[in-house]
Amino acid sequence: MRRFVVVFCGLALVVFMATGCALFNDTARSESKDGRPARVAIEPQGIFVETSCVGYRGEGGSVFYNKYEHTSSIAARSQLCPISNDSSGSWRVSEDISIDADVDTLRLIADLEAARYSISRSWPVPPKLRVICWDRTDNAPGSLGVGLSHYGPPHNFAGTVASMYSFNGGQWHSVEMFASDLEAEAVWFSSESSARKFLREMMKTNEETGFGLAFEIEDGSIQFDVSGWEKAVKPLLEECGHTF
Repeated sequence: MRRFVVVFCGLALVVFMATGCALFNDTARSESKDGRPARVAIEPQGIFVETSCVGYRGEGGSVFYNKYEHTSSIAARSQLCPISNDSSGSWRVSEDISIDADVDTLRLIADLEAARYSISRSWPVPPKLRVICWDRTDNAPGSLGVGLSHYGPPHNFAGTVASMYSFNGGQWHSVEMFASDLEAEAVWFSSESSARKFLREMMKTNEETGFGLAFEIEDGSIQFDVSGWEKAVKPLLEECGHTF
């Protein structure tokens, strides 16, 4: 009798272990249709990725973010490394992110108010020099533009304006500017190549040469002090995906 009990208990243990293993090693099922317990597979919660806070976003520090929680590194950097204009001189940098065809697209703008100006129209704010990067994504560099806002009378979003600019009293460069199709008081360099030429000239300015910039336009003249470009414009160009 004792031997029978021992044998019976041993068989019961074997059956229980087999049943338990079958239960916990069964393939995952999202729902149970056969009366058997169902299990749901848990998806991983993303991975951690590093991004840097440089230029106007910080002093070279890095932060980690969960890729699962952000749609792009552009969006993560914007949230975790907010722009600071503390060391950019008179320049002011701003950004906005839009979703175009389910892709995060970044626009960066560096604005500089005129130091002196004489134009035909009196605006409530001084004219501004504007350096812009737009259509920057995680996988593609952005486009570059240079323009002037509040330079003269409002236009009808069409036409061109002849202009010249000079750094520190040096050679004058002629440039054709076209009317903005978004702002009735702004004009932009007619091509990215002319914008890049302007930026290369600006990046030659320093403490020894001076930081003066003069524009001569159809209805007046505008002067700027571009000091601080290395803290405002240079990081913008780098984040936009361009090197000079």
